[in-house]
Amino acid sequence: MANREALEDVMNAVLTTKTTNDWVEVLEAAGVPCGSVYDYAQMFADPQVRHRGMVQYATDAELGEVPHIRTPIRIGEGVQVRNVAPKLGQHNAEIFGRLGVSEAEKTAARQGRTMNPAAYFVGYGALVALSFVIQVPS
Repeated sequence: MANREALEDVMNAVLTTKTTNDWVEVLEAAGVPCGSVYDYAQMFADPQVRHRGMVQYATDAELGEVPHIRTPIRIGEGVQVRNVAPKLGQHNAEIFGRLGVSEAEKTAARQGRTMNPAAYFVGYGALVALSFVIQVPS
């Protein structure tokens, strides 16, 4: 966007004149769907989040019980968070094994050199052009 910085300056000058709650009231009164952007503490403390039973817990070996927010769409009570997010590189061996990544390529990845993950998707029916690097912890 050619004038993004200038636009942000004008918007910030206006938006900083009121609190988030004030702007939510103004926008809701104008019929604009909106809401606050929460940090984690605010999200878990929100009365509506609590009322709808959206806080769920999953167990992590290092962290213990970890709170998560379930999807707001109710498909059934059987749909719930069962696992915490994987650690960096936790599933690399399984994924690399399924894709047939060689030991030399794994070593290159550990040393910070780029892999071409698209080359491994040919066997899955289509060459997928991906622009990511699989992260491998040292």
